[in-house]
Amino acid sequence: MQTTIIIASSVLLFAIFLCLYFRVEVRKLFPRIKSIGAAGVSLSEAQSKSAEETKLTFEKQFDMHSRSPVLISKEEEIWKELDQRGISTEEERVKLLVRALATRIIDFECERASLLIFGSQLELLVEINAHQDGQKIQTIKDWYSTSVQSQYSDLQNYAFSEYIGFLINRILLQKEGDSVVITQFGKEFLQYLVRNGQTHRRKN
Repeated sequence: MQTTIIIASSVLLFAIFLCLYFRVEVRKLFPRIKSIGAAGVSLSEAQSKSAEETKLTFEKQFDMHSRSPVLISKEEEIWKELDQRGISTEEERVKLLVRALATRIIDFECERASLLIFGSQLELLVEINAHQDGQKIQTIKDWYSTSVQSQYSDLQNYAFSEYIGFLINRILLQKEGDSVVITQFGKEFLQYLVRNGQTHRRKN
């Protein structure tokens, strides 16, 4: 039952979170979309393009979401569920709702990374995860130029700095001297893919 509360409450908080945290980040997905058809969404290969920051103020964005009948209905469901569970104090409710929001943020960031990551980047992440000390950046660079770029023509003009930079900027890897190691979020990301059946092979 508590799981139900967490899932339900995350819907409310997620709408607010989108306004605060992802108002720019979510829009970064759109420059990669080339077309939408029966075969699905076709994305471009660029992972480093930035979108123009939205000009709407937080107040206007929040007001826009607050008028949604679906959101209002979900809010009422959450309050009712909390009352039924006897979670009535402000401290209890804040603790539960913050946990729900934190869980939803992690899932959303994992899903976003799953949508954008190249297959070879995912293979690299798995390989680095198997080595406690990570891997030398130069070793990865050599592998990228000799194995990845030679195999995938659409990556031949894709700079290594952008290729490895995607993994670092998404907090999947972090630099330690002349090496990179997997982060805690990187490990969580791999676990997320397993839990959600997203371990299929990807292009590039």
